[in-house]
Amino acid sequence: MSKAKTLEAVQVFAPGEMPRLAKLKKAQIASEAGRLAAGSGWLPVMFGEPVAVIADEHPVVAIEVEAGGVEVEDSSETHAAA
Repeated sequence: MSKAKTLEAVQVFAPGEMPRLAKLKKAQIASEAGRLAAGSGWLPVMFGEPVAVIADEHPVVAIEVEAGGVEVEDSSETHAAA
């Protein structure tokens, strides 16, 4: 994670620490950010609100190349059973 992204996250849960952390090196910022985030209840965006996942409605198609040409096999029945 970049230094800027880490500082952006720190701004959310420990805005008063920004001036001090901005002077540190990337590894030190990460360490301090982890310490400050512990117990704060803060979660990264990727662990926030769940995102709806849309199921793939298209069947899986396998393509086999043989010496005489191309054979296409619809494996939607196999995919649906899995």
